[in-house]
Amino acid sequence: MEKVLGIDIGGTEIRFGIVNTNGHILYEEKIPARDPLYPYLEENVLRILATQQEVQAIGVGTHGFVDPKQGKVIYSARPLSGWSNTPVKEWLEKATGKQVEVENDANVVALAEAKFGAAQRLNRVVVLTLGTGLGGGVLWDGKLLSGGRTAEQQSWGI
Repeated sequence: MEKVLGIDIGGTEIRFGIVNTNGHILYEEKIPARDPLYPYLEENVLRILATQQEVQAIGVGTHGFVDPKQGKVIYSARPLSGWSNTPVKEWLEKATGKQVEVENDANVVALAEAKFGAAQRLNRVVVLTLGTGLGGGVLWDGKLLSGGRTAEQQSWGI
């Protein structure tokens, strides 16, 4: 059975969980967030993977604007400075040798609720998250409405 390391990066803490394909949580841990975020994140991911070698992939949910196609944080406001423009997917894949997916944390909540929670079997779902900041995720006709700039927007400097 496939096992995935899920990471929730919030403004004040980072939560780690290993889940199987049925959504059962097999491992949980939380640590305070700190600057600079990426090296600290990588250090802790490698520490967890050293003892949880059966993990086959990594999913990262983070606050801020995320380009999931590139697996990059486009913009992140305080409290974590230096998180904007971080190519999380590229760097974590290189460090771990695992497949990594990166998405906005509220979008990840919407996906999880549709797969395992209160929104199962619903085609249209809106989720609001409230933590250090406010976020939202939308599934429309079963598809996640997700960010990431188009090539045209990038050429315009947006």
